[in-house]
Amino acid sequence: MTLSDYQQAQNEYEKHTTELTKVIKVHQEDPDLSHSIGSDKNCAYCDQYKKLNQLQEKLMQQLKTLERDNSVEELITHQAIKLEKKDRSRRRYTVYSLTYKDGSEYLVYGSSQRTACNIVGKSENKLSRAVIINKEYHSSYYLERDTGALTPLSLYLSERSRNKSYLIAEKQQTKIKASGVCYNEAPIQFFKYSPGALKQLGVFCDHLPIVKNKKFKSNGRVTIQTKRGAIGLGSGQLLIKIGQEIFFTMDKEEFEQNFVVEESLVWAEK
Repeated sequence: MTLSDYQQAQNEYEKHTTELTKVIKVHQEDPDLSHSIGSDKNCAYCDQYKKLNQLQEKLMQQLKTLERDNSVEELITHQAIKLEKKDRSRRRYTVYSLTYKDGSEYLVYGSSQRTACNIVGKSENKLSRAVIINKEYHSSYYLERDTGALTPLSLYLSERSRNKSYLIAEKQQTKIKASGVCYNEAPIQFFKYSPGALKQLGVFCDHLPIVKNKKFKSNGRVTIQTKRGAIGLGSGQLLIKIGQEIFFTMDKEEFEQNFVVEESLVWAEK
């Protein structure tokens, strides 16, 4: 190889280095890609990355041969070492949401999916889902401390190192949920009251004391004595039972607006 060949190889090396940097940047900035570059055989960026790396290795060997046999003022291999160090310092750190096949979930700050899995202590092949949490969503995530205090993820990250990988949190049942959805273990029961069904009403009310009002003959009203207080019930009203000695009343119209009778509402698996 002549010095002219060396110059040509050097130019080619620099050209491929620029292309390689662009491919890495595009891959890192694609929100739909959560794997490390070069690890997915079906990814076009990974394929391009591997081909460019092979070309770089071939050119590097040619340059090393000439540098060994000739006196070259600025060795390209030394430049490559500097470039590698610079690339390490420019690693893109981000937040990964990792869900494993055993149901466990973690938030990890890391430079790659593989690094994040290593920090958790579980291999990548045990993942069922991995998502990058973009910066604009960091303020929507809250971390609960042992004291019960909540800290936005954005604030938490601002107080930590930006160039070091670490475990942020493991998903658990919150201790301080203030609102949400709850469900009865048993179906909600109802009874449509009429004055002629006092015996059935007594059974429905778990045999709680039921007292006829003074005007029972004209309006059919009764009073049910519960440990939470007295409940008045008129003819045509519905008595709702949501637990042991937990009752409330509704008119027919209100009941039909809020309840579906004898239907099970479930999420249908797709």
